[in-house]
Amino acid sequence: MKNNPADETANQTHARSLLADIEGASDTLIPRRETIVEWLKDYLYRSHRRGYVVELAETDDLVALDAFLRSQQVPAAVPPAA
Repeated sequence: MKNNPADETANQTHARSLLADIEGASDTLIPRRETIVEWLKDYLYRSHRRGYVVELAETDDLVALDAFLRSQQVPAAVPPAA
């Protein structure tokens, strides 16, 4: 899996951002953290495969996960300055 941000879709960027948020909140209790991290990593792996077609449910899941993380007081990771 290549990690060229210029080639990523909006969903892939969102998933990578959520993963960074979780990894950056090591002191925050997040229910089912390991399961969520595993799902995000699996999504990123699958979505980088040739011919992958995103499903609406996955987009909805990413949005719901984002809302869940904010409800758990997980701050959004700040991207590094260019």
